[in-house]
Amino acid sequence: MSLDPKMTVADVLAQWPGTAQVFFAHKLGCVGCTMAPFDRIDEVATTYGIDLELLVGELNAAIAAAPAAGVNVD
Repeated sequence: MSLDPKMTVADVLAQWPGTAQVFFAHKLGCVGCTMAPFDRIDEVATTYGIDLELLVGELNAAIAAAPAAGVNVD
């Protein structure tokens, strides 16, 4: 499953914790931010001047590299 840019940052991080590395790489304070439950990925890209396709691509790559939260890989 790939993320929808209309998802909130908090939803993305809750479902795919490995995406935190993408926010850190862009020096974004999204991880732990009080606005994370309200800000959507597309809004973050616009606010911080990050190309939306690039950000979504990087987030999807992080999602593909690690299982979703709560998924048992045994």
